[in-house]
Amino acid sequence: MSFIFNAPALAVDVGITLIYGFIGGCWLVVIYRMVSLGGQLALLSLPSSFPHYPSFSSASTAQEYWISLGGEFLFAISLLEVIFSIYCLYLIRCAQALPDSTPRSLELLKDLIVHALGSGLEPDPPSDPHTRTTDEKDLDPDLGIAPSTAFLNKPLPFDHPKAKDFRENHSIWFQNSRWEDIYRENHLEWLSAALLNKPLEKVKEEDKLKSKEEAVLPLLDELVCAYEKRVGTRLPDGYNEYLADKTIMLFKDPIRVSLRPLTLSYGVAWSVNEIIRQLLRYKGFKLKCCSNRKNGLKYFIRIPDSWRKLPSDQRPPAILFIHGIGTGFLLYSSLIKYLALSPWANERPVMILVQPHISWV
Repeated sequence: MSFIFNAPALAVDVGITLIYGFIGGCWLVVIYRMVSLGGQLALLSLPSSFPHYPSFSSASTAQEYWISLGGEFLFAISLLEVIFSIYCLYLIRCAQALPDSTPRSLELLKDLIVHALGSGLEPDPPSDPHTRTTDEKDLDPDLGIAPSTAFLNKPLPFDHPKAKDFRENHSIWFQNSRWEDIYRENHLEWLSAALLNKPLEKVKEEDKLKSKEEAVLPLLDELVCAYEKRVGTRLPDGYNEYLADKTIMLFKDPIRVSLRPLTLSYGVAWSVNEIIRQLLRYKGFKLKCCSNRKNGLKYFIRIPDSWRKLPSDQRPPAILFIHGIGTGFLLYSSLIKYLALSPWANERPVMILVQPHISWV
């Protein structure tokens, strides 16, 4: 696939345009076939000069037979592409729809954010300094030390280095605006978008119809207070109109999706990936799966016998290949071919991850 990277930019643009235009062409073929069929069944009144779609019933010669066969094959492919494009449009519509509720309760999300705010701060001191609250043997090294929430009772000073660092990092959500330009309502607007995928105005309207216990805005206010204690200063009251278009809110941005043809994109990508997989098997790779969980990660691995026989201090290091987002093995075929065939790679273990969750196929 190295020719793709060496092709002129114009050729690549033309190729991409043809691939995307293939879907429109398939729609035209299906529409033309339906109109032609309607004329043949006397459902539509078509002029005699209208070119009818080739059919087996009207084929009288071998040439007409093969033209009709090609037409039927083209129609089958086109119909498949039309159905697939409609299905993709449905998926895009579902992806762009805002969820009606949060995946977790707002109380849980509030507790998670409060603990996240304590990351990087000194751990909470034990209630009794002469008593060990945790046995070192029982401490899970993967969990580490719980974030501190002491800042809720003892807010950080404004000039505290960690308060200053937090203000600088958090202002990224407001496109690096000055901290003094971020007002309380702006922060409430950001929290509403981040946690609820809703504008702040909609949250206020919904709270009017809820009881005091079910209202959402008080919980958001508590979170703003926690942020104020973490950054060491109180946010100004009101709303800064200057940040109306600067606050990063994910639900504002449309999900940009491009339709891809099933046969030319997914079909070709799947075929090439399958050829590469068979090549790996032919060259001694085995497909294995992590057994510690259901539907575990799959990978191809090859460990040469010569490598096993070497002393541990003389063994060359193993190679782990992890591809990026895209078409799976397709764009890395040259590298995978080298890992499968080269004498250098045959001297050491090679592991190639199979990652369908970030691939088309």
